[in-house]
Amino acid sequence: MMVTQTKFSGNPGRPPAPSAQIVHGKKNLKLIEVNYRRNTDSNFTEQMETLQKSFVYGEQSDSYWVEPEFSLLYGSPLYEECSPFQKRALNHLYWVCFYNYSIGGEVSTMVYNQLTCGAFYPLGGYETLCRELDLETSQERAHVEAFRNVGQQTELALMGKTVFDRPMPNYVEAALTHPQRGARLFVQNFPAQYYASSMGTSPFVASQYYTVRGLRNIQLKVKEYRHSQYCQELEKKGEFVPSPAAISHYHYLDEAFHTATSQLISHDLYKDFPVPSVAEQFAANLGIYGVQRTIQTLSGAVPGIFADDADYMPLIWQMLQTPLFGMSAREACEAVQKNFCHEHDGFHVAAKYHQRALSDNLKYIEGLDYLWPLNRELRLMGSATIAKSLKNNALSFKRFSQSASRAV
Repeated sequence: MMVTQTKFSGNPGRPPAPSAQIVHGKKNLKLIEVNYRRNTDSNFTEQMETLQKSFVYGEQSDSYWVEPEFSLLYGSPLYEECSPFQKRALNHLYWVCFYNYSIGGEVSTMVYNQLTCGAFYPLGGYETLCRELDLETSQERAHVEAFRNVGQQTELALMGKTVFDRPMPNYVEAALTHPQRGARLFVQNFPAQYYASSMGTSPFVASQYYTVRGLRNIQLKVKEYRHSQYCQELEKKGEFVPSPAAISHYHYLDEAFHTATSQLISHDLYKDFPVPSVAEQFAANLGIYGVQRTIQTLSGAVPGIFADDADYMPLIWQMLQTPLFGMSAREACEAVQKNFCHEHDGFHVAAKYHQRALSDNLKYIEGLDYLWPLNRELRLMGSATIAKSLKNNALSFKRFSQSASRAV
C-alpha cells in the first residue's frame, strides 16, 4: 500500500533557530497546525486508493460518473446523434480527460512543495507547515495513481487503446495546468530555472507560489464541486455510486486541505517576511501571469476545461476512428470541423464554469498589494469568450486538417 505520509527530511530533533528577520504570526501558525492535524486524521486518500485498486471498468460502465453536461463534445451535433451507450462512454472519457488535465497540477505540487520547504524550513518555526507540505506531496502521488489507473482501464475498454493518456509531464510543463501550444512557447521563453531558484531561496517568492497554486486549484475546483455534489446526490437517493464518482468526491475533500494551505501561505504567512524586493515581486507576478495564460480560453471538446482545443482535435479525431464510433479518417476529420468550429451548448457550459472560476479567482487574490494590474484584474483569464474560442478553433483546424490529410 502506498504510504500517504512522509517525514520531512530535515532534522526533527533539532529544528533551526528562528531567523531574526522573521516575525512569526501566532495565529497563522495555529491555523497551520489545525489544518495539518485535520488532514492527518482524515482518510480520504486511503479511500481513493481502495477504490482505484478494486476498479474494474465493466462493473462501472452502466452509470454516468459525473453529470451529463460533463461529457466529451457535450451539446455538439455529434453528441446529439449518439446512442445511450456512446453518451455514457463520452461521459466516462470526459472524466478521464478532466483528471489527465489535472495531473500536471498534481505533479507541479509534488515538485514545488519540496522547493518551498527549502525556503521555509531553515527559517525556524515552520516545521509543521513543512510536514503538511510533505503530507500533501504523498497525497498527490496517490491521486495521480488513481487517475491514471482508472483512466487507462477506461480507454482500453472503450477504444482498445489509450488516446487521451499522456506521458507524465516534467516539472516545467507541470507548472502549467495543461501543456498547450501557446503556453509551451511561453515556458520556453520563461526563465523557469530563475523562478524555481528564487522560490527555493526567497521566502516571499515561495509563499506566492501558493497564489499560483490557489488560482490553478480554484479553476478545477468549481467543476469538481459539482462532481462531489453528484456523488452525494446518488448516495442520498440510495442509488449505485460508481467508483470514479466516489474518487472525485474524496479528491475534492482531500484538496480542501490543500486549498486551505494555499490560502494561509499566500495571504497570511507572507506577512511574516521582510518587504519583498523589486526582483521578488517581479518573479511572483511572472508566475501568476504564466498561470493566467493557461486558463484564458474555452474548450468545446471538454466543457469546463479551460484549454485550447487545438490539442484535442487530433485526439478526438483518433477517438472517432476507434470501434467506439467506427468512422473513417475522412469522416472523423469532417466531424472534428463540424463539432469544434461551430457554436453549440458545450461552449456555453464551458463559459458558465469559466465565469464562476474567474469570479472566485478575483476574490482569492484580493488584498495582494504587489500585483501588476494585469494580474490583479486577471485580464488574460477574463479575455476568454466563445467567439474567441471559435476563431482560434477555426485557425487550429486549418493546421490540423493539413496534417490529417497527409496521414490519410
